[in-house]
Amino acid sequence: MQLKYHKFTLPNGIRIFMVPKKETKAVFVEIKLGAGSRYENKKNQGIAHFMEHMAFKGTKKRPTPLDISKEVDGVGGYINAYTGSDITGYEINLQSEKIELALDILSDMLINSKLDKNEIKKEKGVVLEEYKKVHDDPSRFAGLKFDELFYGDTPLGRLTLGTLETIKSIDRERILNFYKTFYNSDNIVIAIGGNINMEKTKKLLKKYFGSVKGKTLETFEKNHIVQRQPLIKIHKKDFKQSTLFMGFRSFGRGHKDRHIRQIILKVLGGYMSSKLFMEIREKKGLAYVISTWLDSLADTGCFGIYGGFDHNKIPDALKEVFKILRDAKQKGFKPEEIKMAKENTIGKLALSLEGAAGWASNIADNELYGLPIETPDEIIRETKKVTNTDIKRVARQIFRPENFNMVIVGPIDPREEKKYLDLIKL
Repeated sequence: MQLKYHKFTLPNGIRIFMVPKKETKAVFVEIKLGAGSRYENKKNQGIAHFMEHMAFKGTKKRPTPLDISKEVDGVGGYINAYTGSDITGYEINLQSEKIELALDILSDMLINSKLDKNEIKKEKGVVLEEYKKVHDDPSRFAGLKFDELFYGDTPLGRLTLGTLETIKSIDRERILNFYKTFYNSDNIVIAIGGNINMEKTKKLLKKYFGSVKGKTLETFEKNHIVQRQPLIKIHKKDFKQSTLFMGFRSFGRGHKDRHIRQIILKVLGGYMSSKLFMEIREKKGLAYVISTWLDSLADTGCFGIYGGFDHNKIPDALKEVFKILRDAKQKGFKPEEIKMAKENTIGKLALSLEGAAGWASNIADNELYGLPIETPDEIIRETKKVTNTDIKRVARQIFRPENFNMVIVGPIDPREEKKYLDLIKL
């Protein structure tokens, strides 16, 4: 299962990864920057996300947001952006013969954004509404409170949007300062996947991105949190259902055991036939939804379990979860469960390669993280090598009481936290 990529670097230091796939008629272009919420401090919290929003608010060439969006809409394309903890991304997906349009628009947004004061004022209102939505949505609110518990008073533990105070305090000077600090040529990786004319695309990249300059001198503070005991926090909310996030401290994205962890994640909660879903929802009716999730950063990670419960059923559900985790540590998994997780991983990888977009984006992530780039064949080989002995070893490393964190949001008295602590049997 091979999909080749080609890397080259512009004279100004921008790194380019191209994944050609002639069988498609589309092309995906993504600009990634080593800039996100963990690069912020308390005073400018939310600035990375706000900068991402402002890139869509007009340039000298395209003065209004409509001028940007209608060019993409006019060719049936798709444009989007996102801000994570350590990466900000801008992407366009459209028909391959329109690749110059994609590069023109993305470069224009990144290089020539007007950052108009009136648009900044209007966008504050938009972001404040987004902030309210997070706090009104049970799942997103629980996720926010989990991050606060898990990562503590660090940038990783703070909301990407910022606080009410920091959002209101954002001004053009702060945005420009963040832009000049991180939107530099040495901090940009461009991923392109699809039907690409390599030589033509290289010339276009030099044309549209060759003028970007600057050097990025700042980075984020690495994670140094040491946890010695399980942590539980209950947030009482008048919701009909209780939302639960639990997570174990784990290792970073490039760790040698990452493929083993992925198999554990799949078997426990990666699909509808997973152990948690079958035991807790299908057999015992203790949850509507329960699944696993993974937060995997350069220097740290979280192995998570998410669920929605009737608050009266949470104790019984937790007992079942802990039993399943104990079994993983002591016995591992059945051969057929391991085989299914491996086949699922390989199958998902194959699907991700269909349009070349996912593969190109993944390569760019690893480049920004400073990690080696794995080919699909290498991922498959490492996945197939995973044994039940490996699974038990890694499960014992992760599923420890001192690694455990849990947040419950629902109609539960916070004074019951000790009752839930007493349920932890790992």
